[in-house]
Amino acid sequence: MNIDDKIIESSIRYGKPIITDEIIEYYRKNPKELDSIINQSTFQTKFLKYFFVLGLSLTVGVRLMRYFFDDNAFGEFIDRVILDVISEIGIAVFGGALTVYFLEFLRKKHFQESIQFRKDLIKRIAEVDKKEKGNNP
Repeated sequence: MNIDDKIIESSIRYGKPIITDEIIEYYRKNPKELDSIINQSTFQTKFLKYFFVLGLSLTVGVRLMRYFFDDNAFGEFIDRVILDVISEIGIAVFGGALTVYFLEFLRKKHFQESIQFRKDLIKRIAEVDKKEKGNNP
C-alpha cells in the first residue's frame, strides 16, 4: 500500500488523516512531494467505495425483493414501477462510482508521472547548470 492509500485509509477510519511515524519518515525522505497532499481527490476517493457498495446493494437488494411480491395488481405495480426505479438508481450510483474510480486511477497515474517528470527535469537542469559552471572559468 502506497503512502497516498494509507492517508486515505486513515481519513476513512478516523474522519481525518492521522500523522503516523511512517508518514513522517516518508515525507522526510521525499519533501518535494508534500505539495501533492493538497489534493481534491481525497474527498472523491474517500466516498467512492461507499457509493459503489450502496449502488450495488440497492440493485441486488431490489432484484431479490422482486420474489416477495405476488402477481396481483399491487405486487405488479411495486415490481414494475417502484422496484425498477430503485434498481435503476442503484445501477446509476454504482456505475457512476466505477466511472469515477477509473478516472481517478488515470488521474493518479498521470499525477505520479508528472511528479517523476518534474524530478527528472530538475535533475537535468542541475546537470546542465553544473556543466555550464564547469565550462566558464
